[in-house]
Amino acid sequence: MKNLLIIIMLISILGCSNNDDDASLPEATQTGENTAGCLVDGEILVPKGSSLGGPRLRAFYQRDENGFHFGLIIANNSIEPQEYVNIIMNDTLVEGESYNLISQVLDKNGYTSNFGEYIVGLRPDYITTDTQVGQVTITKLDTQRKIISGTFWFDAIHFENKDVVEVRDGRFDMRYVN
Repeated sequence: MKNLLIIIMLISILGCSNNDDDASLPEATQTGENTAGCLVDGEILVPKGSSLGGPRLRAFYQRDENGFHFGLIIANNSIEPQEYVNIIMNDTLVEGESYNLISQVLDKNGYTSNFGEYIVGLRPDYITTDTQVGQVTITKLDTQRKIISGTFWFDAIHFENKDVVEVRDGRFDMRYVN
């Protein structure tokens, strides 16, 4: 019984976040602060909730036989349904350059070009297309210290009802994994 109480206390502590009630967009820094956020239809989305529900904030920039791949996940898993903004880019990134988010299949392996998506719950509902687009600008890329920073925006359309969500004022300053 004592072990059960300790486990419950640990889950409660790990699930708490000091800034859940003070939601504001982070400053646009370039020092690897591990911050990110954006506005989704005018509402602030920043990483919140327990890491037990999956990564709240994560970035990767890696290379495989098909080239370089960048990914950014911003999740609020403190609410139901959970909300996520994901950005995937299949490009060699260059500091100071901007990249379009358009969601077009690039090759026979099914690799998709750069895209953004907004997810409510656990399935992708909104995604950029060739007509609902966006842009990511890389403001810092330090491959020695594994820091990537930038800004983003995109419009994404719902698969079924064709509603459009606007993601604006996005920014990230991350230490990435590879």
